[in-house]
Amino acid sequence: MLSLLSFTPTPTWAACKNSGGNVGGHRVGSQVSGGSVTVCAAAVAVTPARTAIVKTLSKPQAKPAAKPVVKVAPAKKAVFRRTQLVPRPAPKTSAKVVVKVKAKTKTKVLTKPGSKNVTAASINFVPAPVVASVYPSNQLGVGQLATFATSAAVHFRSGKLMSLPTEVRFTPVLVAWDIGGTDATGSSASFAFDEAGTHSVSVKVTYEVAYRVRGSANWILEPDTIAVTDDLFVEVSDSADYEATDSNPAPRRVLLVGEDCTARPGAFGCS
Repeated sequence: MLSLLSFTPTPTWAACKNSGGNVGGHRVGSQVSGGSVTVCAAAVAVTPARTAIVKTLSKPQAKPAAKPVVKVAPAKKAVFRRTQLVPRPAPKTSAKVVVKVKAKTKTKVLTKPGSKNVTAASINFVPAPVVASVYPSNQLGVGQLATFATSAAVHFRSGKLMSLPTEVRFTPVLVAWDIGGTDATGSSASFAFDEAGTHSVSVKVTYEVAYRVRGSANWILEPDTIAVTDDLFVEVSDSADYEATDSNPAPRRVLLVGEDCTARPGAFGCS
């Protein structure tokens, strides 16, 4: 029997929106939706159709022997001689036996349909909340310089995706402030309100997202970013109880600076 079998598993994947390539035998990808990132991994084992060619030899087939063939010569008259009677020779009998043997080869093709086994999973990661703060407090006087800061920093989230340790890195790339209708950027911003009342302050932190799955030496960058926001309210009073000091001046104008003027009084916009 002769058999020819072929079997070749072929990995493939079910990807998220953005493909991250092939890592550790799995195809990975990612997709940002709202305030979270989804990391996907999948492996598809494709079994092509199996074909077997089977060849067999048939049993020899023998034909029965031919029946004997007897040849009879026509009778002839005896010849009489003077001294004796000489008969004619006896008829000859002959038989021919013929046996033919022939083995035939039979070929049969067996085919088994192919199959596909899909294994896929996904996991969501959310960056840490952003918390905005104000120094010295959210109770300020008109013209009192305040410093606004945020807790945004590089941080990580981890989990398991199809039993593979997976890690996501969130890196702040932009911090944007809206302080009483005035825009500013930077990890911190100093500002003095020139009107009493309740003022809103909001901050939006934009994170760059990267991930890696066990088997990947490098971080895979997700092309989309995630924005996280926070808000706070500041009560500004024109009470006479507030007194300006050398470390906490009270200019009668709006100040928007890029750094803490208390720590760096010579910074741009502080003088």
